[in-house]
Amino acid sequence: MQRDDKAGDIVGMLRDEDLNSLSARAYAVKTAVWGRRVALRGLVEMSNVCAKNCFYCGIRRGNTKVTRYRMTEDEVVAAASWAAERRFGSVVLQAGEVRSEENVRLVAGDNAFAGRAGRERV
Repeated sequence: MQRDDKAGDIVGMLRDEDLNSLSARAYAVKTAVWGRRVALRGLVEMSNVCAKNCFYCGIRRGNTKVTRYRMTEDEVVAAASWAAERRFGSVVLQAGEVRSEENVRLVAGDNAFAGRAGRERV
């Protein structure tokens, strides 16, 4: 089967008459693996300042319509702690790509910062 044929099969499954059966099958697999529970995942975007200009990305350097920010260590810890207190399954810390001492310190942290949320550094 050629690549185009596979793409055609996927598009075909997404037609209205097939979408319900696809959705039902996905739900059956999800329920068999995870049951009916919902797992919450958190994302803390520590900064949306980015030196890269990846066309697909909303925070790319060339996007002049986005308001830039960089969270403080206290803000990052507060956001991660908020998610942990609510029993989120995981929290991802994310930031744009910038080579600066400030960004490296924020992303890599130091021993004091790494333990502030009550967890050991992983």
